Amino acid sequence: MNSRERVLAGAKRQPTDRPPTGLRCTPEAWAALRRYLGVETNEDVLDALDIDLRWVSLPFIGPRERSAIPLATEARISGAAIPAR
Repeated sequence: MNSRERVLAGAKRQPTDRPPTGLRCTPEAWAALRRYLGVETNEDVLDALDIDLRWVSLPFIGPRERSAIPLATEARISGAAIPAR
């Protein structure tokens, strides 16, 4: 079973040979993994560890102003006022 088949089967809750895996790291952890594995890129790290999922980063293209009221945790972090209910 290849990564694509494993991820699709897992998403459909069908049997797989092993659970699909993903990996997210800090820049320092990526650097340490590259050194330890003797590879040059983060993609090479993922291949060496047989990681199935890849993260795709896309720019936000929505409106400048938020269209939703911030969650309480977002308000605490950003300093935004939390509206009364």
